[in-house]
Amino acid sequence: MRNINGILQEEAIPMTLKDRALSKGDILFEKIRVHRDTLLFWEEHYFRLMAAMRRVRMEIPMSFTMEYLDKEIQKTIQANAMEDNSCLALLAVYRTRGEALLPEKDEVHFCIEVTPLASVFYTLKTTPYKVELYKEYRIGEKHISAITSNNKALQIAGAVFARENGYQNCLLLNHSNMLVSALDANIFLVQGHTVRTPRIEDGCYNGIIRRQLIRMIGDFPDYDIEEVEVSPFELQQCDEVFLTNTRIGIQPITHYRKREFRTDFTARLLEALNNRIAN
Repeated sequence: MRNINGILQEEAIPMTLKDRALSKGDILFEKIRVHRDTLLFWEEHYFRLMAAMRRVRMEIPMSFTMEYLDKEIQKTIQANAMEDNSCLALLAVYRTRGEALLPEKDEVHFCIEVTPLASVFYTLKTTPYKVELYKEYRIGEKHISAITSNNKALQIAGAVFARENGYQNCLLLNHSNMLVSALDANIFLVQGHTVRTPRIEDGCYNGIIRRQLIRMIGDFPDYDIEEVEVSPFELQQCDEVFLTNTRIGIQPITHYRKREFRTDFTARLLEALNNRIAN
């Protein structure tokens, strides 16, 4: 059961090519991990969504307060009998119909769907995870692709490339040939006691888990965290590499070309992230 503009519905959403979310990609979304009645990192999710709506010049309804959307997500969870479990909530906002580039109206709708999770906590994946650079297309620096929309043509092409060549993911570059991210996640590189991750202005996605880990690593007395330009050549020199997003938490990369990575720090960081969720 889904929540459309505050009304619970069981039927699928009827959609045609006149719907801007489908034909123009005029839609934004947030994926929020939920444990019982707690929306994890909800304040950061909310303000990131509001910032994205302003970037694409969506009119933010007066009703879209943090408390109202929290209540609507909770209502959807209860309607799906998931209030005693963990789930992943998808909150999407989109403009109404209009075949031209300019919307017919500035009216914004929302839709909420929830999917059950086995656990609110993240687990360390130990299976091989191989990646390669995807060089056919580049991410623009300071680009609108850093927001969460359904405009994923580049990432889909990269995912097909990865599947065709036996990789679990691909790494994206910007027009300056600097490392940006994986297809669906932020990236961190560990060398010695220094952790490096690409800057937001280099084109990477402003991930919620990315933010949490930057703060957490900053609190580690034996590690330094740097948000800097990252050359893909650094992949051949570092000790560990891992990916992050709300869905997977932390995914260690085990292989890049002939380089094989450890997962010691990744495991330590994942434990710290789960402790933060628990508290």
